[in-house]
Amino acid sequence: MTKGREIILLSIVLLISVALLGACLDYGYTFHYSVTGGNGTLAPSWGGDTSPVTLRGGRKGQQLEFVATPDEGYRVKQWTFNGEVVEGNTSEVFVARAKNRKQTNVTVTVEFEPVK
Repeated sequence: MTKGREIILLSIVLLISVALLGACLDYGYTFHYSVTGGNGTLAPSWGGDTSPVTLRGGRKGQQLEFVATPDEGYRVKQWTFNGEVVEGNTSEVFVARAKNRKQTNVTVTVEFEPVK
């Protein structure tokens, strides 16, 4: 094999390797979560109580389900996602979605209010 062909072959192998590496990158999405004002707890649905949680994989995003547990006499007042109030959700469950690589760090909060 001539030197020219060897260089071309090595270049092709290198380009294929770089393309495969880019296709296999392990993306990470970090979910920060907390309770605003106390009166209950917040955790991922699978358990755990330490914020943040980092999920690997998912080139097109990741999601994490959260469960809010109000203290006795309280209920969920509102959820926020990245500082914006989640309209229409006062349930004890919220699914946070990090949609893409531009949104790798997300913040979820829940606020409780007294039951009237």
